[in-house]
Amino acid sequence: MEEDNMATKLAILLVYLAVLIGISAYAAKRQKKMVEENDEDSFALAGRQLGPLMIAMTITGSAIGGAATVGTAQNAFSHGISAGFYTVGWACSALLMSLIASKKVRKIRCTNVADQFGMKYGKKFTLAVACVMSIAVTMNCANQTVSSGSLLTGLMPGVLNIKTCMIISAFLFFVIAMLGGLFGGAACNIINVIVIYIGLVIACIFAVKCNGGIETINKNLAAVSTPEQPMSQWWNLVSGVGAGGIVFWLVNFMTGCCNTDIMVQSTSSAKSSKIAK
Repeated sequence: MEEDNMATKLAILLVYLAVLIGISAYAAKRQKKMVEENDEDSFALAGRQLGPLMIAMTITGSAIGGAATVGTAQNAFSHGISAGFYTVGWACSALLMSLIASKKVRKIRCTNVADQFGMKYGKKFTLAVACVMSIAVTMNCANQTVSSGSLLTGLMPGVLNIKTCMIISAFLFFVIAMLGGLFGGAACNIINVIVIYIGLVIACIFAVKCNGGIETINKNLAAVSTPEQPMSQWWNLVSGVGAGGIVFWLVNFMTGCCNTDIMVQSTSSAKSSKIAK
């Protein structure tokens, strides 16, 4: 029985990976055609032809990656539902970008954050900022790779170790990015976001059911509560993480995420300013 379940998991995983690579291959073919038409923005900005769905999925896919699923789940386990403000911070940054910065970003027609600095301060700043941004992106990719590896290890215990899972995740990230560019990433994120949300909802339902329902969960929480971690914190929107932690997340995301390449590229890749907004 256990072997059958493992075989089913492996089959689902392989199909999922095949779909993502197939989408990236299609994106690569589309991109090649755009290059032949002398479209220099085909790779980094998908030819500036993305619609609202693909832009939304690009940003959402970045926001609810490993840190916002595995990481936030761990925070929720430790501090309660106030951990959800992590993703609220992401949403606020996207809203800020849409209402305030998107029009200006499109007006200057930059492709990334380094271009913005280069236009203002010269080419030397373009290289310097590109190096700094590369370090930040590398650290983020490493974080996502570790998170994805942990998820795969949990899915296939005893079959794949954490190192192998991290290598598979890194390879998949590389293939999707190099084959499809921004268009391939956006198309894959449509699948990813759907799978993530459906999976989270199903997992939540089963978690509550397998733990005896909300009433039993509350009793168990009351049993492990302490003066430092009272029962009330688990369902309180503020007290778990604390007002200071929530403010930090909001300020950090609202000032930081608007200056990330994914926000700039997503905004610049839209068909029009109206769609970008």
